[in-house]
Amino acid sequence: IVSGSEDKSVKVWDSSTHECVATFSGHIDTIYSVLFNNNSSKIVSGSADNTVKIWDSNAHQCLSTLQGHSDLVSSVSFSKDSGKI
Repeated sequence: IVSGSEDKSVKVWDSSTHECVATFSGHIDTIYSVLFNNNSSKIVSGSADNTVKIWDSNAHQCLSTLQGHSDLVSSVSFSKDSGKI
C-alpha cells in the first residue's frame, strides 16, 4: 500500500501488519496522487508543488523530479510496461 498526504510525505505500508515501512520526503506541498509501478520497484507521486517525483521503493530515495506543470499535479500513472509516466 502506498499513500500521499498533506504532510508532504509518501508512505509505504505493510498490508499484513498495517505498519509504515518507509517514508519518502521531498515534496514541498500536498501530495495528491501516488502509485506503484507494475512490479512495485518504483513509486510516482504528484503534488501541489507542481512536480512529479519518481521514487525507488527499495532504496527509499528520489530518482527524479519532473518539472513543467504550471499548477498542481492531481493524477499520476505508469504505462503498462512502466516505461512512461
